[in-house]
Amino acid sequence: MKKYDSNQTPLATASIPEQPLGFWQYFSSIILLTLSAVVVWGISSAVPALIFYSTGLLLIAIYHIRQLASLNRWLQTSELDISTIPDGSGVWSAAFASLALFVNRYSQSQQRLSSALERMQRATAAMPDGVVILDEVNHIEWCNAMAERHLGISLELNSGQQITNLVRQSPFANYLSAKKYGSPLVLRIPNHHKLIISLQLVPFGYRQKLLISRDTTRLESMETMRRDFIANISHELRTPLTVIGGFLETLSEEDQMDPDMNKRALALMSDQATRMQRLIEDL
Repeated sequence: MKKYDSNQTPLATASIPEQPLGFWQYFSSIILLTLSAVVVWGISSAVPALIFYSTGLLLIAIYHIRQLASLNRWLQTSELDISTIPDGSGVWSAAFASLALFVNRYSQSQQRLSSALERMQRATAAMPDGVVILDEVNHIEWCNAMAERHLGISLELNSGQQITNLVRQSPFANYLSAKKYGSPLVLRIPNHHKLIISLQLVPFGYRQKLLISRDTTRLESMETMRRDFIANISHELRTPLTVIGGFLETLSEEDQMDPDMNKRALALMSDQATRMQRLIEDL
């Protein structure tokens, strides 16, 4: 079975065994050396056999030390390139091939995660709302372009910084420390006198938080207009109603009314009724 790099192209440096080596295969060289030493002992004597056995053990140790050194040099490289995994023989060949398979799977997993992260960043960059990813101590990990405009921050310059050092408003600091994620915070940005944003914290992942910002300037302006409109129209309607009500109360209390006063009261009530009709038609 061939091993593959991150682009799924076969590498010819080693082969990955279909099954792991058996227990005795790891000690085959020691067993073979021991049997050879026994044969030398039988042919000659104990001293030559001991020298032969010691020399063989020394060569085996040197071989394994060299393989370990090659593995250590590869592990210390900046990027674990699967194509540069050392070649080995015997048990080391199987170990290096298994390591190549592991690195290949890890590389593919990293590529999938990077691709998913890139898609997520493209999607959030296209959102009309600002998105800031904060860690557990409110350091900026990532933000989209809309959040940069809303909060006056820069991902390139401010990544890793405390967000309260950049958005210096006590209501915002209190909102972060209170951890009341259910309700948003409406904030007026000092550098943009007409910009009003709504901030909402959403916990996710491992102690991370999403800070979502939304431009509510137009909504706040419309709400102000609505309040002013209701106040003005209430005042405009209250004035003619007060006039009509006052005259009706006067007419109901007087037994005999002066004809001139009666005509004047009716004329004023008619004018105020016409005024209310115009207001209702305008509405």
